[in-house]
Amino acid sequence: LLLLLRWQALRQVPELDVEMDLLKPAMLGPYLIVALKALARQAAEVGSLTTGSLSCRILEGVHEWLAQRLKGEQIDERELVLAPSTWQVDGASCSHAGLDRLTSDVDESTLAGAPERPSLALPVPLVQMSLEPVKDAKDYSGAMIALRHCARACSMLMNQRNALVHADLHVVALTQHLFFEILPCPEPPSRGRDFWRRSPMNLETQASLIRELWLVVQHFLAASLSLPPSNHHHAVRLLTLSLAVAVLDSVVRRVAPHSHSDLSRVYSGVLRENDERCAGFSLAPFALADVTSELPLTDPRAQELRSLVLDYLAGADGLKASSVKTRHIFAFNGMRLGAGDVELLYRLALLRGFAQVGNSPDHAQLTRFLIGEEPEFVSAFPGLVVLRDISFMLHALCVQATGSPPDQIRPDGKPWCARDLLLKWEYSNEDRRLKVFGLQRYLYADDFSFKSDASGSVGEIGFFSRISKNMVASLFGGTSQEPALLSAADPSNLAGQRIHSEEDVLHVPELPTFDGKLTQTDSEQLLAFLTVPYLRVPLILQFFNDRSRFRALASPLLQNVLDAVLFEPGPFATEEQQPLISAER
Repeated sequence: LLLLLRWQALRQVPELDVEMDLLKPAMLGPYLIVALKALARQAAEVGSLTTGSLSCRILEGVHEWLAQRLKGEQIDERELVLAPSTWQVDGASCSHAGLDRLTSDVDESTLAGAPERPSLALPVPLVQMSLEPVKDAKDYSGAMIALRHCARACSMLMNQRNALVHADLHVVALTQHLFFEILPCPEPPSRGRDFWRRSPMNLETQASLIRELWLVVQHFLAASLSLPPSNHHHAVRLLTLSLAVAVLDSVVRRVAPHSHSDLSRVYSGVLRENDERCAGFSLAPFALADVTSELPLTDPRAQELRSLVLDYLAGADGLKASSVKTRHIFAFNGMRLGAGDVELLYRLALLRGFAQVGNSPDHAQLTRFLIGEEPEFVSAFPGLVVLRDISFMLHALCVQATGSPPDQIRPDGKPWCARDLLLKWEYSNEDRRLKVFGLQRYLYADDFSFKSDASGSVGEIGFFSRISKNMVASLFGGTSQEPALLSAADPSNLAGQRIHSEEDVLHVPELPTFDGKLTQTDSEQLLAFLTVPYLRVPLILQFFNDRSRFRALASPLLQNVLDAVLFEPGPFATEEQQPLISAER
């Protein structure tokens, strides 16, 4: 340490700075010569130590500096410094804390490495969705441009997840805006011509709409499944996907003029006019009405679109009651082909020469057509592949749990991407069942009951987690047949036994008090109000408007009950069905 201090002090003397060349070496005073000799002797002593604290590089620097400054002086070199070859210094040792920067012989500039290039994100043109002609699709061209802009923006967002914040939320919001505000929901054929049946549709426009819609759905599902699970996200996912299915179904039904659109002619039933044997097909009924009846839809537009899409899916077939069961396709009951699937595939095979007229349908061969083992067949009907995959995903998501199942996340912990939604279809010859591989696992879409169980109880289940995890098994290969949905507005779940009317409330031995927030009388009145679905909203609001009962909303369970009453859509009835409100109520 003393050696370094002396060296640094002597280097500050201007007379000893060669670069300044202010004074010649001959002009050095006797005091400076003495100081230099003392520095030389100390350097020699440090260099002779067996375990020194300075590196050889430092001592060599001192030696060269002294030799340069004392050049021309009549001084014996033996008085200055020992030869560098005699130095025995341990360069790794450093006993002076805080002075390692002075003694280090490593070039610190190499430790930083190569400079990192900043991550640059490409700007995503989200504003194009609010400009003309995208913001208001007035014709097929505007709808196609809107789908194309949405697919491009979603692709840019998904590919730049590491550089963009909340990319998944942007994809979900963008797709929701596309189907909620830009593309109109199709109407049933009985209501006349809507947007999708207003004018003829060319074959090229139809193919482009189907392709772009499938790309948008892939990005949307990948982004929505990567978000934290909640009932709100699940409701938006189901409603948006059902709107995409309705638009796809309406587009596929359009028969392009002056073209051989075999899939559209067979699917819509115009292959032979006035021939019941060539009646059209429709998608099998989804469990959408039952599932969304107990999911929160806080947006009034979402409530309206739910009714519109359920109306379309219920009235899109236009078939007679005697032939409905044989004309529905893609029901995936037991993961097997239905009668409608066999009939549709057989007609398409006849039109393209894959099957011979007069021969009975070969079930094994038709299954190979559907799963894609015959590439020529799926290449001839790309719209059928898109309709198959989107219908399956909607069936599967109708029984998908919104809790937090461990197998809903990718094994590597990364978010889902669009390629994970490319379904691979297989067929098992042993049990004659279809197998679908997607999301890095085998998926199933069997039918399940969605009614509440009398023994079920919502307990302390929150507003965003009311769906039981029993639904996980139905999507991911389980065999559980337990009821799945537990609504906080169902009096049966609150009381712990089945309640259908006000009389059933009177037979409950002990009514819930919600942690002492309500009395038995108030609890009886609350459960009685919940038995009338169409009148419970004003009744419940009036019930909690009382000052003595308003404080009861401090209970999280009663908060869930109020939220469910206000935002759950409830059961859905088509025009053909009988009203749900009986004359007694």
